[in-house]
Amino acid sequence: MLSIYHSLSPLDWETEERVETLARYDGYIQKQLDQVARNRALENTPLPQDVDYLTLDGLRLEARQKLNKHKPANIGMASRISGVTPADVNVLLIYLKRGFHAAKTEETT
Repeated sequence: MLSIYHSLSPLDWETEERVETLARYDGYIQKQLDQVARNRALENTPLPQDVDYLTLDGLRLEARQKLNKHKPANIGMASRISGVTPADVNVLLIYLKRGFHAAKTEETT
């Protein structure tokens, strides 16, 4: 078996290394591809236009200010605003799931 490895050409070594790398990181790559697919599916999810982003807990200050200034129509637009991180987008998705208006009434009670 060892003699086979010694007889491999440099290209074969490169191929072997690439296959090993792909096998090693396949789970991580698949997770990232799944996340990209989920994000694409959520891209057109609408955001209410009457939200006061400055009052939303969980968003960083910069994200609150920029979201409030730009009032994005959907998650995709929000994710492309400079200063809005993927973590901020996840917070928006949580608010969407819970309901922005429900979150407002919980804060006032």
